[in-house]
Amino acid sequence: MRTPFILCTMALLASARAQNLFVNPGFETGNFNGWTQRNTPSGGGAPGQVTSFDVTGGGASLAARYIVGNTQFTGTEAGIELVQNLNLTGGVQYSLGFDFAVENTGGPNAQGGRFSIIVNGTELSAIAVEQIGGNQIVRNSVAAIFTPGTTGVYEVGARITRRFEPSIGGLLRQYADNFQAVPEPTTVLALAAGLALLKRRRR
Repeated sequence: MRTPFILCTMALLASARAQNLFVNPGFETGNFNGWTQRNTPSGGGAPGQVTSFDVTGGGASLAARYIVGNTQFTGTEAGIELVQNLNLTGGVQYSLGFDFAVENTGGPNAQGGRFSIIVNGTELSAIAVEQIGGNQIVRNSVAAIFTPGTTGVYEVGARITRRFEPSIGGLLRQYADNFQAVPEPTTVLALAAGLALLKRRRR
């Protein structure tokens, strides 16, 4: 019977196209519901705030705002992590990413920060804003592909750090918004086909 398999595959593809596994990915609730915030070793900035800001350049919306840095200067990156526990399927590719911005509200030139995608504490991809002048805003996004080896719960999110202390008076601010964790339809289809083949062999 091919019909149930076709229907199942279509349902999987539709789900994969629409499904963002993050809860409250754009902080629409006005708070950090669904998120865990913490400071990295020697880092500071958590907890942050949810505030209205134009992270993408397309208009203001609610976003997470931090003032991160290394509270005990060592010259290493330190700051915050913002994560959720997601149920991921082994062998399926997931597109991960988020938008970010750095705002210098009038201070001197400074390191804007390093924005990373992390899974279980491991950095997958990062973009660093090395210099940002006074009264400037830098906007960008960071993305990565992750394929878990096994099905289970993975801690996924962002790490935002600086090599220097948090800016005095909060003149330098880091923002994050529009988090995404979406299964790639092609790998969902391949997984469904593999399961169907395994089922036939068992018969």
